[in-house]
Amino acid sequence: MSRPGGVDHALEILFQRFVARNGVGEDRHLERPWEPDFESACVLGGVASDGQVRWKPTRQQPPADFGPLEEALETPLHADIRAFFGAWWSDHLPVTYEGVPCDLLFVWNRDDLEMLQANLIGHAMEKRRIGESFTAFFAAVDEFRFLSVDNATGAVVLETLGRRGPERVTDSLAEFLVRIECADYTTSHSADNGQK
Repeated sequence: MSRPGGVDHALEILFQRFVARNGVGEDRHLERPWEPDFESACVLGGVASDGQVRWKPTRQQPPADFGPLEEALETPLHADIRAFFGAWWSDHLPVTYEGVPCDLLFVWNRDDLEMLQANLIGHAMEKRRIGESFTAFFAAVDEFRFLSVDNATGAVVLETLGRRGPERVTDSLAEFLVRIECADYTTSHSADNGQK
């Protein structure tokens, strides 16, 4: 059961809004290219003649284990980061925040989750090298800018490659998620899973 006002509850509502925005129903589904070596519990049925598979955001069973990542980072993950990456399988979702487009970077399967954790370790090492606190990225704005959760405070921040000092966006991830607008989903957003 998700907690009202928490990240998991905000994600449930976001997925409902996203499905409604994209007109998904009995006769229409979210689709993405089939990758035989990159299966997911999100996939519904078999492969269509055009090489697409239908999918929907799906609960992780069991939820992700972040213990090894926390050991490698030598710090516990903020609960919002755990909730964002540790409860749902999903393709990346296009959204906008205050008119700025970005892609929410969900994990598609266990392999994707492992790649994400490896990338977060590399990100943490770079943050440590430049003397900044650890952040966990969860959305891409473009090839140079991304949105992250500050692990110490839970605030959402905008980070730019090569620039020090992230810019605060919202006080929490849940606040960010309820304020975003869903965009149209196309396979162009799904062909490149960001952790791959």
